[in-house]
Amino acid sequence: MIGAGPGWMFLTGSLADLETLRHKLGLYELDPKVDADRTQHGAVLVYGNAKAGRWSSLPALGNPERIAAAVLRVR
Repeated sequence: MIGAGPGWMFLTGSLADLETLRHKLGLYELDPKVDADRTQHGAVLVYGNAKAGRWSSLPALGNPERIAAAVLRVR
């Protein structure tokens, strides 16, 4: 992991498990035909603080400084 320190967890799993999670997080298109087209999927970073119950998301391909600032705010 690139500079990941204590307390960081990164998600991996089977395609079926990741699809289930994506839907439970609301990261899907309501039209199933559009949702099935992977070219329509955006890169989304979901981050949070489990202990504090604070979660958010933002475009993963955004400005790195803004992403870092947003992630630090949920600490």
